[in-house]
Amino acid sequence: MHVDRRAGAVWGAAGIVWAVSLRLVRPVTGDLLDPPVSAVVGAAPGWLATAAIEAFGGAAQTLLAVGSAAAFVVLLAVAGALLGTTRTPLPAVAGGFALAALALYWLVPLPVRPVGLVAAAGTGLPPTIFVRAGRTTPWQGTDYARRRSLRRVVRGGAAVGALGALSQVSAWAGARVGPPRADDPLPERFKRETGRTVGGANSGTDEAAETTGDFGFDFAGMPPRVEDADDHYVVDINRQDPVVRADSWTLSVTGGETEYDLTLDDLIDHPDAVSVPATLVCISNTVGGDLISTTTWQAVPLDSLLDRAGVPDDAVDVVTRAVDGYSEAIPVEAAREMTAFVAFGAGGSTLESAHGFPARLLLPGRYGMKSTKWLTEIELATEDHAAYWERRGWVERAAVNTLAYVRGAAQRDGEVAVGGVAYAGDRGVDRVEVSRDGGETWHEADLEAPPSPHAWRRWRLVFPAPDADEVTIVARATDGTGERQTAESTGPHPGGSTGFHEKTISL
Repeated sequence: MHVDRRAGAVWGAAGIVWAVSLRLVRPVTGDLLDPPVSAVVGAAPGWLATAAIEAFGGAAQTLLAVGSAAAFVVLLAVAGALLGTTRTPLPAVAGGFALAALALYWLVPLPVRPVGLVAAAGTGLPPTIFVRAGRTTPWQGTDYARRRSLRRVVRGGAAVGALGALSQVSAWAGARVGPPRADDPLPERFKRETGRTVGGANSGTDEAAETTGDFGFDFAGMPPRVEDADDHYVVDINRQDPVVRADSWTLSVTGGETEYDLTLDDLIDHPDAVSVPATLVCISNTVGGDLISTTTWQAVPLDSLLDRAGVPDDAVDVVTRAVDGYSEAIPVEAAREMTAFVAFGAGGSTLESAHGFPARLLLPGRYGMKSTKWLTEIELATEDHAAYWERRGWVERAAVNTLAYVRGAAQRDGEVAVGGVAYAGDRGVDRVEVSRDGGETWHEADLEAPPSPHAWRRWRLVFPAPDADEVTIVARATDGTGERQTAESTGPHPGGSTGFHEKTISL
Protein backbone atom coordinates (compact mmCIF):
# COMPACT_ATOMS: atom_id res chain seq x y z
CA MET A 1 0.00 0.00 0.00
CA HIS A 2 1.39 3.37 -1.03
CA VAL A 3 1.68 5.93 1.75
CA ASP A 4 1.97 9.59 0.74
CA ARG A 5 3.60 11.33 3.67
CA ARG A 6 3.30 14.77 2.09
CA ALA A 7 -0.47 14.35 1.70
CA GLY A 8 -0.70 13.10 5.27
CA ALA A 9 1.17 16.16 6.53
CA VAL A 10 -1.12 18.48 4.57
CA TRP A 11 -4.25 16.88 5.96
CA GLY A 12 -2.78 16.84 9.48
CA ALA A 13 -2.01 20.57 9.17
CA ALA A 14 -5.59 21.13 8.01
CA GLY A 15 -6.83 19.37 11.14
CA ILE A 16 -4.65 21.56 13.37
CA VAL A 17 -5.93 24.72 11.68
CA TRP A 18 -9.51 23.48 12.08
CA ALA A 19 -8.96 22.86 15.81
CA VAL A 20 -7.54 26.39 16.16
CA SER A 21 -10.54 27.77 14.25
CA LEU A 22 -12.94 25.99 16.61
CA ARG A 23 -11.13 27.54 19.54
CA LEU A 24 -11.36 31.03 18.03
CA VAL A 25 -15.11 30.88 17.47
CA ARG A 26 -15.73 29.54 20.98
CA PRO A 27 -17.07 32.92 22.27
CA VAL A 28 -20.00 32.52 19.85
CA THR A 29 -20.50 28.82 19.29
CA GLY A 30 -19.33 27.55 22.62
CA ASP A 31 -16.86 24.70 22.84
CA LEU A 32 -17.76 22.60 19.80
CA LEU A 33 -15.57 19.80 21.10
CA ASP A 34 -17.50 19.66 24.37
CA PRO A 35 -20.41 17.40 23.26
CA PRO A 36 -18.21 14.54 22.05
CA VAL A 37 -15.93 14.93 25.06
CA SER A 38 -18.93 14.90 27.42
CA ALA A 39 -20.25 11.83 25.59
CA VAL A 40 -16.93 10.06 26.17
CA VAL A 41 -17.00 11.05 29.86
CA GLY A 42 -20.60 9.86 30.20
CA ALA A 43 -19.85 6.52 28.54
CA ALA A 44 -16.62 5.89 30.44
CA PRO A 45 -16.69 3.11 33.06
CA GLY A 46 -16.84 4.34 36.64
CA TRP A 47 -13.35 3.06 37.48
CA LEU A 48 -11.87 4.94 34.52
CA ALA A 49 -13.64 8.21 35.33
CA THR A 50 -12.53 7.96 38.96
CA ALA A 51 -8.94 7.12 38.00
CA ALA A 52 -8.79 10.13 35.64
CA ILE A 53 -10.12 12.50 38.32
CA GLU A 54 -7.73 11.17 40.95
CA ALA A 55 -4.76 11.36 38.58
CA PHE A 56 -5.44 14.74 36.94
CA GLY A 57 -8.08 16.45 39.11
CA GLY A 58 -9.76 19.42 37.45
CA ALA A 59 -7.46 19.09 34.42
CA ALA A 60 -8.91 15.69 33.44
CA GLN A 61 -11.54 17.08 31.07
CA THR A 62 -9.13 19.55 29.47
CA LEU A 63 -6.64 16.77 28.85
CA LEU A 64 -9.43 14.66 27.36
CA ALA A 65 -10.42 17.50 25.02
CA VAL A 66 -6.82 18.03 23.95
CA GLY A 67 -6.40 14.29 23.45
CA SER A 68 -9.59 14.13 21.37
CA ALA A 69 -8.39 16.98 19.15
CA ALA A 70 -4.97 15.33 18.75
CA ALA A 71 -6.61 12.02 17.85
CA PHE A 72 -8.71 13.80 15.20
CA VAL A 73 -5.60 15.39 13.68
CA VAL A 74 -3.81 12.03 13.61
CA LEU A 75 -6.79 10.35 11.93
CA LEU A 76 -6.88 13.07 9.28
CA ALA A 77 -3.17 12.70 8.66
CA VAL A 78 -3.45 8.91 8.32
CA ALA A 79 -6.43 9.26 5.98
CA GLY A 80 -4.57 11.76 3.81
CA ALA A 81 -1.48 9.58 3.68
CA LEU A 82 -3.49 6.52 2.66
CA LEU A 83 -5.53 8.40 0.08
CA GLY A 84 -2.26 9.74 -1.25
CA THR A 85 -3.66 12.95 -2.68
CA THR A 86 -4.31 16.56 -1.88
CA ARG A 87 -6.46 17.03 -4.99
CA THR A 88 -9.78 16.84 -3.14
CA PRO A 89 -12.15 19.45 -4.61
CA LEU A 90 -12.63 22.68 -2.69
CA PRO A 91 -16.38 22.16 -1.97
CA ALA A 92 -15.74 18.72 -0.52
CA VAL A 93 -13.00 19.94 1.82
CA ALA A 94 -14.75 23.10 2.99
CA GLY A 95 -18.11 21.35 3.20
CA GLY A 96 -16.75 18.42 5.18
CA PHE A 97 -15.16 20.57 7.86
CA ALA A 98 -18.15 22.93 7.96
CA LEU A 99 -20.66 20.10 8.29
CA ALA A 100 -18.63 18.55 11.08
CA ALA A 101 -18.59 21.87 12.93
CA LEU A 102 -22.31 22.40 12.37
CA ALA A 103 -23.12 18.90 13.58
CA LEU A 104 -21.27 19.65 16.81
CA TYR A 105 -22.73 23.13 17.05
CA TRP A 106 -26.35 21.98 17.01
CA LEU A 107 -25.67 20.03 20.20
CA VAL A 108 -24.72 23.25 22.02
CA PRO A 109 -27.63 25.43 23.29
CA LEU A 110 -26.74 29.09 22.82
CA PRO A 111 -28.60 32.41 22.75
CA VAL A 112 -27.13 33.74 19.47
CA ARG A 113 -27.67 30.85 17.09
CA PRO A 114 -27.75 32.68 13.69
CA VAL A 115 -24.35 34.30 14.16
CA GLY A 116 -23.01 31.11 15.66
CA LEU A 117 -24.10 29.17 12.58
CA VAL A 118 -22.06 31.45 10.36
CA ALA A 119 -19.04 31.13 12.64
CA ALA A 120 -19.36 27.34 12.82
CA ALA A 121 -19.69 27.03 9.04
CA GLY A 122 -16.74 29.38 8.58
CA THR A 123 -14.44 26.92 10.32
CA GLY A 124 -14.46 24.97 7.04
CA LEU A 125 -12.56 27.72 5.20
CA PRO A 126 -9.17 27.85 7.00
CA PRO A 127 -8.35 24.13 6.71
CA THR A 128 -9.33 24.22 3.05
CA ILE A 129 -6.43 26.61 2.44
CA PHE A 130 -4.10 23.79 3.42
CA VAL A 131 -5.59 21.27 1.03
CA ARG A 132 -4.89 21.74 -2.64
CA ALA A 133 -8.11 22.35 -4.52
CA GLY A 134 -8.73 21.07 -8.03
CA ARG A 135 -5.80 19.93 -10.15
CA THR A 136 -2.36 20.19 -8.62
CA THR A 137 0.59 21.73 -10.34
CA PRO A 138 3.73 19.57 -10.40
CA TRP A 139 6.49 20.60 -8.03
CA GLN A 140 8.89 23.01 -9.68
CA GLY A 141 11.81 22.96 -7.30
CA THR A 142 12.44 24.17 -3.77
CA ASP A 143 11.72 27.88 -4.45
CA TYR A 144 8.32 27.07 -5.91
CA ALA A 145 7.47 24.81 -2.97
CA ARG A 146 8.58 27.45 -0.49
CA ARG A 147 6.51 30.19 -2.17
CA ARG A 148 3.44 27.98 -2.39
CA SER A 149 3.74 26.93 1.26
CA LEU A 150 4.15 30.56 2.32
CA ARG A 151 1.05 31.61 0.38
CA ARG A 152 -0.87 28.77 1.97
CA VAL A 153 0.21 29.76 5.48
CA VAL A 154 -0.62 33.46 4.87
CA ARG A 155 -4.07 32.65 3.52
CA GLY A 156 -4.82 30.20 6.29
CA GLY A 157 -3.63 32.67 8.93
CA ALA A 158 -5.77 35.43 7.42
CA ALA A 159 -8.82 33.16 7.44
CA VAL A 160 -8.23 32.09 11.04
CA GLY A 161 -7.71 35.74 12.08
CA ALA A 162 -10.94 36.78 10.34
CA LEU A 163 -12.82 34.06 12.21
CA GLY A 164 -11.36 35.27 15.49
CA ALA A 165 -12.40 38.88 14.78
CA LEU A 166 -15.90 37.76 13.80
CA SER A 167 -16.27 35.71 16.97
CA GLN A 168 -15.23 38.60 19.20
CA VAL A 169 -17.72 40.98 17.60
CA SER A 170 -20.44 38.34 17.74
CA ALA A 171 -19.65 37.54 21.36
CA TRP A 172 -20.08 41.22 22.21
CA ALA A 173 -23.45 41.22 20.49
CA GLY A 174 -24.41 37.99 22.21
CA ALA A 175 -23.50 39.34 25.63
CA ARG A 176 -25.99 42.14 25.11
CA VAL A 177 -28.81 39.64 24.70
CA GLY A 178 -27.51 37.02 27.12
CA PRO A 179 -29.50 35.40 29.92
CA PRO A 180 -31.43 38.09 31.79
CA ARG A 181 -31.37 38.34 35.58
CA ALA A 182 -27.99 36.63 35.86
CA ASP A 183 -26.13 38.19 38.79
CA ASP A 184 -28.87 40.82 39.28
CA PRO A 185 -29.25 42.21 42.82
CA LEU A 186 -31.93 40.58 44.93
CA PRO A 187 -34.43 42.47 47.12
CA GLU A 188 -33.05 44.17 50.22
CA ARG A 189 -34.77 41.69 52.52
CA PHE A 190 -32.04 39.19 51.66
CA LYS A 191 -29.36 40.40 54.03
CA ARG A 192 -25.93 38.90 53.55
CA GLU A 193 -22.49 38.47 55.04
CA THR A 194 -19.53 38.64 52.70
CA GLY A 195 -15.78 38.36 52.79
CA ARG A 196 -12.95 37.18 50.63
CA THR A 197 -11.54 33.70 50.20
CA VAL A 198 -8.06 32.87 51.41
CA GLY A 199 -7.30 29.33 50.33
CA GLY A 200 -5.06 26.92 52.18
CA ALA A 201 -2.62 24.48 50.66
CA ASN A 202 -2.86 20.74 51.29
CA SER A 203 0.59 20.52 52.77
CA GLY A 204 3.97 22.19 52.68
CA THR A 205 5.23 24.97 54.93
CA ASP A 206 3.50 28.22 55.86
CA GLU A 207 5.18 31.15 57.56
CA ALA A 208 3.72 32.55 60.77
CA ALA A 209 3.25 36.23 59.91
CA GLU A 210 4.08 38.93 62.46
CA THR A 211 0.99 40.69 63.82
CA THR A 212 -0.02 43.11 66.55
CA GLY A 213 -2.97 43.26 68.92
CA ASP A 214 -5.34 40.43 69.67
CA PHE A 215 -5.07 37.45 67.36
CA GLY A 216 -8.81 37.02 66.95
CA PHE A 217 -9.81 34.66 64.13
CA ASP A 218 -8.74 36.80 61.18
CA PHE A 219 -4.95 36.55 61.21
CA ALA A 220 -2.86 35.74 58.14
CA GLY A 221 -4.08 32.78 56.10
CA MET A 222 -7.44 32.42 57.85
CA PRO A 223 -10.49 32.33 55.59
CA PRO A 224 -13.29 34.78 56.41
CA ARG A 225 -16.22 33.60 58.45
CA VAL A 226 -18.38 33.90 55.32
CA GLU A 227 -16.85 34.23 51.86
CA ASP A 228 -17.77 36.13 48.70
CA ALA A 229 -19.87 34.10 46.29
CA ASP A 230 -17.42 34.99 43.51
CA ASP A 231 -14.72 33.06 45.37
CA HIS A 232 -16.74 29.89 45.85
CA TYR A 233 -15.07 26.80 44.39
CA VAL A 234 -16.44 25.41 41.10
CA VAL A 235 -16.37 21.76 39.97
CA ASP A 236 -18.51 20.44 37.09
CA ILE A 237 -18.81 17.50 34.74
CA ASN A 238 -19.00 20.04 31.87
CA ARG A 239 -16.20 21.98 30.23
CA GLN A 240 -18.76 24.65 29.31
CA ASP A 241 -21.60 25.83 31.54
CA PRO A 242 -25.10 25.44 30.13
CA VAL A 243 -26.61 28.74 28.94
CA VAL A 244 -30.08 29.18 30.42
CA ARG A 245 -32.38 32.13 29.81
CA ALA A 246 -34.48 33.05 32.83
CA ASP A 247 -37.38 34.29 30.71
CA SER A 248 -37.90 30.83 29.20
CA TRP A 249 -36.87 28.74 32.23
CA THR A 250 -39.16 27.00 34.68
CA LEU A 251 -38.56 24.58 37.52
CA SER A 252 -41.06 21.71 37.32
CA VAL A 253 -42.12 19.93 40.49
CA THR A 254 -43.55 16.59 39.38
CA GLY A 255 -44.72 13.27 40.79
CA GLY A 256 -46.68 14.77 43.65
CA GLU A 257 -50.41 15.04 44.22
CA THR A 258 -50.20 18.49 42.61
CA GLU A 259 -47.70 19.19 39.83
CA TYR A 260 -46.65 22.77 39.16
CA ASP A 261 -43.96 24.99 37.63
CA LEU A 262 -41.97 27.83 39.20
CA THR A 263 -40.26 30.75 37.50
CA LEU A 264 -37.22 32.55 38.87
CA ASP A 265 -39.47 35.37 40.08
CA ASP A 266 -41.65 32.81 41.87
CA LEU A 267 -38.61 31.64 43.82
CA ILE A 268 -37.40 35.16 44.60
CA ASP A 269 -40.85 36.23 45.81
CA HIS A 270 -41.57 32.98 47.68
CA PRO A 271 -42.83 33.77 51.21
CA ASP A 272 -40.50 31.17 52.75
CA ALA A 273 -37.33 32.39 50.98
CA VAL A 274 -34.38 32.97 53.32
CA SER A 275 -30.71 33.93 53.36
CA VAL A 276 -28.59 31.15 54.85
CA PRO A 277 -24.80 30.84 55.21
CA ALA A 278 -23.86 27.29 54.25
CA THR A 279 -20.71 25.30 53.56
CA LEU A 280 -20.24 23.06 50.55
CA VAL A 281 -17.40 20.55 50.15
CA CYS A 282 -16.53 18.69 46.96
CA ILE A 283 -16.26 14.93 47.36
CA SER A 284 -13.01 15.15 45.35
CA ASN A 285 -11.42 17.38 47.98
CA THR A 286 -8.25 15.92 49.46
CA VAL A 287 -7.47 16.35 53.16
CA GLY A 288 -6.74 20.05 53.64
CA GLY A 289 -7.73 20.91 50.05
CA ASP A 290 -9.31 24.07 48.68
CA LEU A 291 -12.57 22.59 47.36
CA ILE A 292 -14.55 23.84 50.36
CA SER A 293 -16.36 27.18 50.61
CA THR A 294 -18.85 28.99 52.80
CA THR A 295 -21.08 31.70 51.40
CA THR A 296 -24.54 33.14 52.01
CA TRP A 297 -27.21 31.66 49.75
CA GLN A 298 -30.68 32.99 49.02
CA ALA A 299 -33.00 30.01 48.83
CA VAL A 300 -36.38 28.41 49.39
CA PRO A 301 -36.55 25.40 51.74
CA LEU A 302 -37.13 22.24 49.73
CA ASP A 303 -39.75 21.21 52.29
CA SER A 304 -41.92 24.15 51.28
CA LEU A 305 -41.94 23.03 47.65
CA LEU A 306 -42.63 19.39 48.57
CA ASP A 307 -45.48 20.41 50.90
CA ARG A 308 -47.16 22.31 48.08
CA ALA A 309 -46.76 19.31 45.77
CA GLY A 310 -48.07 16.81 48.30
CA VAL A 311 -45.80 13.81 48.84
CA PRO A 312 -47.45 10.50 47.82
CA ASP A 313 -47.20 7.57 50.23
CA ASP A 314 -45.38 5.50 47.62
CA ALA A 315 -42.72 8.14 46.84
CA VAL A 316 -39.20 6.73 47.26
CA ASP A 317 -36.72 9.34 46.02
CA VAL A 318 -36.59 13.07 45.45
CA VAL A 319 -34.88 13.22 42.06
CA THR A 320 -33.36 16.46 40.83
CA ARG A 321 -32.56 16.91 37.15
CA ALA A 322 -30.47 19.55 35.43
CA VAL A 323 -30.48 21.25 32.05
CA ASP A 324 -27.29 19.38 31.08
CA GLY A 325 -28.79 15.94 31.82
CA TYR A 326 -27.17 15.54 35.24
CA SER A 327 -29.33 13.97 37.94
CA GLU A 328 -29.12 13.26 41.65
CA ALA A 329 -31.43 11.65 44.18
CA ILE A 330 -32.02 11.58 47.90
CA PRO A 331 -34.51 9.36 49.74
CA VAL A 332 -37.79 11.10 50.52
CA GLU A 333 -37.35 10.44 54.25
CA ALA A 334 -33.91 12.06 54.20
CA ALA A 335 -35.18 15.02 52.20
CA ARG A 336 -37.89 15.62 54.81
CA GLU A 337 -35.59 15.16 57.81
CA MET A 338 -32.60 17.22 56.65
CA THR A 339 -32.54 20.94 55.89
CA ALA A 340 -32.38 21.26 52.11
CA PHE A 341 -32.88 24.28 49.88
CA VAL A 342 -33.45 25.36 46.30
CA ALA A 343 -31.03 28.26 45.94
CA PHE A 344 -31.67 31.08 43.47
CA GLY A 345 -29.06 33.54 44.71
CA ALA A 346 -25.69 33.86 46.40
CA GLY A 347 -24.21 36.85 48.17
CA GLY A 348 -27.30 38.97 47.54
CA SER A 349 -27.46 38.52 43.76
CA THR A 350 -28.91 35.92 41.43
CA LEU A 351 -26.61 32.99 40.79
CA GLU A 352 -23.76 33.13 38.33
CA SER A 353 -23.88 30.52 35.58
CA ALA A 354 -20.97 28.65 37.17
CA HIS A 355 -23.03 28.23 40.35
CA GLY A 356 -26.17 26.98 38.63
CA PHE A 357 -28.21 29.93 37.31
CA PRO A 358 -31.19 30.19 37.54
CA ALA A 359 -31.50 27.71 40.45
CA ARG A 360 -29.66 24.87 42.14
CA LEU A 361 -30.20 22.39 44.93
CA LEU A 362 -28.36 23.05 48.18
CA LEU A 363 -27.82 20.14 50.56
CA PRO A 364 -25.66 21.26 53.49
CA GLY A 365 -24.00 18.26 55.07
CA ARG A 366 -23.79 16.29 51.83
CA TYR A 367 -20.90 16.51 49.38
CA GLY A 368 -21.35 19.01 46.55
CA MET A 369 -22.14 16.38 43.91
CA LYS A 370 -25.60 16.02 45.52
CA SER A 371 -26.41 19.74 45.05
CA THR A 372 -27.61 19.64 41.44
CA LYS A 373 -26.97 22.85 39.49
CA TRP A 374 -29.04 24.34 36.62
CA LEU A 375 -32.15 22.72 38.04
CA THR A 376 -35.02 22.03 35.68
CA GLU A 377 -37.06 19.39 37.55
CA ILE A 378 -37.73 18.06 41.04
CA GLU A 379 -39.51 14.71 40.82
CA LEU A 380 -41.08 12.66 43.57
CA ALA A 381 -40.19 9.25 42.13
CA THR A 382 -41.80 5.97 43.09
CA GLU A 383 -38.72 3.94 42.16
CA ASP A 384 -35.13 4.09 43.37
CA HIS A 385 -33.09 6.37 41.11
CA ALA A 386 -29.44 5.60 40.36
CA ALA A 387 -27.76 9.01 40.17
CA TYR A 388 -24.92 10.13 37.89
CA TRP A 389 -22.00 9.41 40.22
CA GLU A 390 -23.71 6.56 42.03
CA ARG A 391 -23.74 4.67 38.71
CA ARG A 392 -19.97 5.21 38.60
CA GLY A 393 -19.37 3.55 41.95
CA TRP A 394 -19.42 6.52 44.33
CA VAL A 395 -21.36 6.50 47.58
CA GLU A 396 -25.08 7.22 47.38
CA ARG A 397 -25.56 9.03 50.69
CA ALA A 398 -22.45 11.23 50.35
CA ALA A 399 -22.56 12.58 53.92
CA VAL A 400 -19.59 14.87 54.63
CA ASN A 401 -16.88 13.28 56.75
CA THR A 402 -15.85 15.27 59.82
CA LEU A 403 -12.84 17.45 58.98
CA ALA A 404 -10.47 19.99 60.51
CA TYR A 405 -8.10 21.91 58.23
CA VAL A 406 -5.08 24.02 59.23
CA ARG A 407 -5.19 27.35 57.40
CA GLY A 408 -3.44 30.30 59.10
CA ALA A 409 -0.56 31.17 61.41
CA ALA A 410 0.68 34.36 63.08
CA GLN A 411 3.07 35.37 65.86
CA ARG A 412 3.62 38.32 68.19
CA ASP A 413 5.30 39.00 71.55
CA GLY A 414 6.60 35.46 71.96
CA GLU A 415 3.27 33.82 71.13
CA VAL A 416 2.10 31.86 68.09
CA ALA A 417 -1.45 31.46 66.85
CA VAL A 418 -2.51 28.73 64.43
CA GLY A 419 -6.02 28.28 63.13
CA GLY A 420 -8.30 26.89 60.49
CA VAL A 421 -11.79 25.58 59.83
CA ALA A 422 -13.74 22.53 60.98
CA TYR A 423 -16.91 21.06 59.51
CA ALA A 424 -19.07 18.01 60.12
CA GLY A 425 -22.16 18.73 58.04
CA ASP A 426 -25.51 18.71 59.84
CA ARG A 427 -23.88 17.04 62.87
CA GLY A 428 -22.09 20.27 63.77
CA VAL A 429 -18.62 20.64 65.32
CA ASP A 430 -18.35 20.36 69.10
CA ARG A 431 -14.57 20.36 69.59
CA VAL A 432 -11.25 20.86 67.80
CA GLU A 433 -7.95 19.59 69.17
CA VAL A 434 -4.48 20.54 68.00
CA SER A 435 -1.16 18.76 68.37
CA ARG A 436 2.26 20.40 68.10
CA ASP A 437 4.27 17.17 68.43
CA GLY A 438 2.94 14.86 65.76
CA GLY A 439 -0.05 13.63 67.74
CA GLU A 440 1.65 12.71 71.02
CA THR A 441 -0.24 15.38 73.00
CA TRP A 442 -3.34 17.38 72.15
CA HIS A 443 -4.62 20.83 73.16
CA GLU A 444 -8.19 22.04 72.88
CA ALA A 445 -8.62 24.97 70.47
CA ASP A 446 -10.90 27.97 70.80
CA LEU A 447 -14.00 27.76 68.57
CA GLU A 448 -15.81 30.68 66.96
CA ALA A 449 -19.61 30.52 66.73
CA PRO A 450 -20.64 29.29 63.27
CA PRO A 451 -22.46 31.75 60.97
CA SER A 452 -25.31 29.19 60.80
CA PRO A 453 -25.97 25.55 61.76
CA HIS A 454 -25.09 24.68 58.14
CA ALA A 455 -21.63 26.27 58.07
CA TRP A 456 -18.10 25.59 59.20
CA ARG A 457 -16.57 26.81 62.48
CA ARG A 458 -13.26 28.60 62.62
CA TRP A 459 -10.83 27.46 65.31
CA ARG A 460 -7.67 28.90 66.87
CA LEU A 461 -4.91 27.80 69.25
CA VAL A 462 -2.47 30.26 70.86
CA PHE A 463 0.72 28.94 72.48
CA PRO A 464 4.20 30.18 73.53
CA ALA A 465 6.66 30.28 70.65
CA PRO A 466 8.93 27.21 70.86
CA ASP A 467 12.73 27.30 70.64
CA ALA A 468 12.65 26.00 67.07
CA ASP A 469 12.53 27.31 63.53
CA GLU A 470 9.32 25.48 62.74
CA VAL A 471 6.48 23.52 64.27
CA THR A 472 4.28 20.85 62.73
CA ILE A 473 0.57 21.31 63.46
CA VAL A 474 -1.98 18.48 63.34
CA ALA A 475 -5.73 19.10 63.84
CA ARG A 476 -8.70 16.85 64.55
CA ALA A 477 -12.39 17.60 65.16
CA THR A 478 -15.22 16.01 67.14
CA ASP A 479 -18.75 16.34 65.76
CA GLY A 480 -21.92 17.26 67.63
CA THR A 481 -22.73 13.60 68.34
CA GLY A 482 -19.44 13.12 70.20
CA GLU A 483 -17.81 11.17 67.36
CA ARG A 484 -14.19 12.13 66.71
CA GLN A 485 -12.99 12.20 63.12
CA THR A 486 -11.03 9.17 62.01
CA ALA A 487 -7.25 9.23 61.79
CA GLU A 488 -7.35 6.72 58.93
CA SER A 489 -6.05 8.35 55.78
CA THR A 490 -8.10 7.65 52.65
CA GLY A 491 -8.43 9.25 49.23
CA PRO A 492 -11.51 11.16 48.06
CA HIS A 493 -13.24 8.29 46.28
CA PRO A 494 -15.68 6.71 46.65
CA GLY A 495 -16.84 8.33 49.91
CA GLY A 496 -14.76 11.45 50.57
CA SER A 497 -11.26 11.81 52.00
CA THR A 498 -10.47 11.12 55.66
CA GLY A 499 -7.51 11.62 57.96
CA PHE A 500 -5.91 14.32 60.09
CA HIS A 501 -4.59 17.43 58.33
CA GLU A 502 -0.98 18.30 59.05
CA LYS A 503 0.96 21.45 58.16
CA THR A 504 4.44 22.72 59.05
CA ILE A 505 4.63 26.35 60.22
CA SER A 506 7.88 28.26 59.80
CA LEU A 507 8.60 30.59 62.75
